[in-house]
Amino acid sequence: MREATPATSLGVEVVANGNDEADSTATGLVLQIRPAAGQWSVALKAGYRFQDEDDGAYGGLEFGYGF
Repeated sequence: MREATPATSLGVEVVANGNDEADSTATGLVLQIRPAAGQWSVALKAGYRFQDEDDGAYGGLEFGYGF
């Protein structure tokens, strides 16, 4: 993650997982927003997943709290 402003960060996401039945990898971008005085954050994710039988785009919303 690279800090774009004091309240936002931008980064790349790479995920690889699998088992005997399916293997998949995914690459995408992540934008994380967090207030300067708060302990919570929100991350928006978007990318493309490569899977054995079905490739496709993905997106997500992730909430975090640091304690």
